[in-house]
Amino acid sequence: MNVFGVRTLAFTHYTIAQEKYSTRITTSSHIAMAIVSFFPPELLTIIFKECIADTILSTNDDPATRTAIAFSQVCSWWRQVASIPNLWIRLRIDICEGCRNPLSSILETWLGKSQGLPLNIKLRIGRDSGADFDPIRRLMKEISRWKTLRIYAETSRLLSYFLNKIEPAPALETVYVTVRQSGSWWHYQHPLDRLEQLRNRFAGSPRLCWIGIDRNVIATTETIPLRGSIFHLSLEYTAEKYTMVQSTGALVELLQELPQLKSLNINIPFFDKESIGTPHVDMMNLTKLLLEGADNVFAFLPRIRAPNLTNLTISRSGDSLSRNPLLAKSILDFLKASHSPPPIYSLELYNVPEITDQDFTRIFALLPSLEKLVIHNSSISDATVQELILCESNVDGLRRCLKRLELCVCENVHEQNISSAVRSRISRGAHRSEAEACLQVLLVDCPPVRKYDIKFLQPLVNLCI
Repeated sequence: MNVFGVRTLAFTHYTIAQEKYSTRITTSSHIAMAIVSFFPPELLTIIFKECIADTILSTNDDPATRTAIAFSQVCSWWRQVASIPNLWIRLRIDICEGCRNPLSSILETWLGKSQGLPLNIKLRIGRDSGADFDPIRRLMKEISRWKTLRIYAETSRLLSYFLNKIEPAPALETVYVTVRQSGSWWHYQHPLDRLEQLRNRFAGSPRLCWIGIDRNVIATTETIPLRGSIFHLSLEYTAEKYTMVQSTGALVELLQELPQLKSLNINIPFFDKESIGTPHVDMMNLTKLLLEGADNVFAFLPRIRAPNLTNLTISRSGDSLSRNPLLAKSILDFLKASHSPPPIYSLELYNVPEITDQDFTRIFALLPSLEKLVIHNSSISDATVQELILCESNVDGLRRCLKRLELCVCENVHEQNISSAVRSRISRGAHRSEAEACLQVLLVDCPPVRKYDIKFLQPLVNLCI
């Protein structure tokens, strides 16, 4: 056989192999589509929702950007699922540094498939990416549909540039702002030059009720829009290079302008020294409070009057290595500030080794409605935990209501006391309903519980080790 014949034969074998491969692919696709046809639409919707939730519309030519679009074109079943407008209302847009790849077409597809429903937008603007090109301009045309807006800006200049472009957003309910880079000393002392827009630009958003400010941004009365309508406020100054100290007086003034506030999250590394004569703030509608940071942050707690508080979380930062003997006093002063203790049913304390057993007893005595108690990294003792479970010191008060107890890194708590206290609680609660007698106990990194105790307690109480 000559060379030409060999080549012809090789080409024939190659063609046959390609046809067999195509046949296998087609058969596999038909099998896959046949399997999909047996799935209920609800399951397909959940799968597609998970797929689309991680999709980032990026100016980089990332294939993942178009995953949801490709998914929706596989077969009639997926096309039917993809036609649900509610699946396309979340937009995660990443405008990267130095990228100018077209994003308009896929963004247009996303906006079209959402069919006029309210939009939840997460927008990241990279350094020097510029906020004045097609994706931003296209989003501005849909500003009447904005429901949630989260802006992650590399610099304060980019944040200001974007805010200056915003027009009234009548449906907007949530605004979250973060600046990654720390500014100069002058900017820390004069923060309003870049944040007055936050108040002015959202003045036309009557539904706005949630404000979140993170990293290198300082919240004052001059930066919060529509102050009387805000129900939820989150301040998280967690940038590593953040050196500006939040003024206690300024924060009090800010909270005084938020009479309808229901939840407050404060994570601030440093407060200024306590100013003599700084007034307290009455927060009659506040139900959830989270206070986190260095030791001197907790001195702010007694300044708050929250008679209707139901959830309180106190967390010392991991950098606070020294003990703070005033932490327990701050908590007690806060609980005693009102005419009657607030109806707190959930108390969470993190990194509080300085709170003594006596302080714990005093705190628990002021919480007659407590149902959930979480304590991490504490020196709380066996006797205090046993008293807590057994209701010995206050039979008609708090401990009878306790339904969940979570202890993590509490080295002075041992299994004998947990098991014996739960046994006694169960025997004493025989006449109670199942809901009243039920207690969930979670132990993490505490001295081990014996297998005998676990076997005995497991049918009677939700015990997790």
